[in-house]
Amino acid sequence: MDGDLTLSPQEQRPELNDAISKVLRYGVVLSSLVLAAGLGLMLLAPPPGAPASLQGTLATNFGGPTLSPSALVSGIAVGNPISILQLGTVILFATPIVRVAASIVLFLKERDMLYAGITTLVLAMLLLAIFVLGPLLA
Repeated sequence: MDGDLTLSPQEQRPELNDAISKVLRYGVVLSSLVLAAGLGLMLLAPPPGAPASLQGTLATNFGGPTLSPSALVSGIAVGNPISILQLGTVILFATPIVRVAASIVLFLKERDMLYAGITTLVLAMLLLAIFVLGPLLA
């Protein structure tokens, strides 16, 4: 009898669990660092036209989402605190998506086609919800 049959899935795939946990950990840490940098810049040098209070910020939707990737990149290039905060948020939102994509790669590497297929379906549904249904509901 093969000894691997008594191992749990987590014990059979320690490198898979380690890789996935690193993706999540690094994504959250990177997002936190970028958000902290944006917040620090916002507190030290508020951008022109920034409302004086939190209520004013909420009332005017100041710093609302940048719909254009080019505007986000150009804002980051000039050190705009709002753009840096938005980048940190994008990194945070992208982390679980990258985790699912990394899982697909790791399942394919292990030649586990069943889990690779299921995870690919999950990724497709996630992307559909974000990019198709999200704008329709907004």
